[in-house]
Amino acid sequence: MDRRPWRSDEPHHRLVLDNLAAIERLRLGAYNVYDCDSYGDPWASALAIAAKRTWAPGEVGALVLTDGTGRQLRYGALLKNHERLIGRHPDLGTGTRDVLSLTMEIHSQCVGAWCKRCGVEATWYHRAGGYTGGVGSQNMVYSAVVFRGITA
Repeated sequence: MDRRPWRSDEPHHRLVLDNLAAIERLRLGAYNVYDCDSYGDPWASALAIAAKRTWAPGEVGALVLTDGTGRQLRYGALLKNHERLIGRHPDLGTGTRDVLSLTMEIHSQCVGAWCKRCGVEATWYHRAGGYTGGVGSQNMVYSAVVFRGITA
């Protein structure tokens, strides 16, 4: 969230609207970097981008994700968007894995499945994770993937 008001003389535009509405209304081909930070669950936006945007062979793009779905994973719940990408994870709800490592593994699997769905290959991927501070803290995964189109 921007902490200062936008000025009309600034060289960039600002959109203030629901992220899924933006994806539906914008010409996504005009952009090649997508920041999916939709209050913790980036996968609805990522899937909407995958459904609407195609990449030409060799075309480069990037996806930046802020994933707070670890809170649901803590309680053994896999989100529908996770299941749409990777299916049910075998360790979910078994209590045999710590939540942060499971969250990071599921996140990485979702990134790989998203790339496959989009017909792109990752050329660079970085992922970091940890706990947010305070009471009721949750597992967060922050990642970025740079990719290029491999299919027509």
